[in-house]
Amino acid sequence: MVKIAFVLSAIDPLNGAGFTLDLGVLQGFGVKAVGIPTGILPQDPSGVKKAIFFPGRWISEGFEPLREMKFSGLKVSIVGNSWRILEEIMERVEGPRVLDPIIRAGGLKVSPVSRLRGLISRFDLVTPNIPEAAELLGKEGSPQELCTGLHRKFGISVFLKGGHSRDKVDYLCHRGEVVKFPPEVVFPYEVHGTGCLLSSAILALMVRGREVRWAVEEARKFLLEKYRSALSLGKGKRIFR
Repeated sequence: MVKIAFVLSAIDPLNGAGFTLDLGVLQGFGVKAVGIPTGILPQDPSGVKKAIFFPGRWISEGFEPLREMKFSGLKVSIVGNSWRILEEIMERVEGPRVLDPIIRAGGLKVSPVSRLRGLISRFDLVTPNIPEAAELLGKEGSPQELCTGLHRKFGISVFLKGGHSRDKVDYLCHRGEVVKFPPEVVFPYEVHGTGCLLSSAILALMVRGREVRWAVEEARKFLLEKYRSALSLGKGKRIFR
């Protein structure tokens, strides 16, 4: 049986993050990817310049031909104007749901925190970075405190990406346990789209039957490989091939 994952995110014209990267990562892991883009974020390697969201009507019309399909997984990051149709999409999902709660892109606010808080408990795994975790929890704390706080508050698994911390340690809070993932390598450069790539790889592995912890471990190894081959396309962060 074909595994089909649905993606709801915005387009990065560089294909370094967002909707098109999500589709590519999922299909690279053998999961058929379909979905609806919620907008476009014009950008160059130095950062996002603007956020343009498609009207909710466009998104609903885009989903119309897919309404009878069942999905084996769901990846959501930038919801845009798709809040109404999202409920119907979630009803069609018969597998793991992963939320990458992107609140800001290049300094631009792209998602309301209050709405994301109301959405989190509908997912199996949320994958915030440290600033996003603090906003969702409504208070500051150490990376581990943020991870455990979200895990307890919303009752779902949390994979906290530690890229904003000094030691770069990632944390997984799952079924009441905390697992630390120290970095294998600290690179002298940054790569755009690491959160998108990681969350999509984790979802793909979960759809294929991996338990959350092992999906996270494999996805982190995949990220390391992609980091090594990232391209420099100009001033700013590198881009995944």
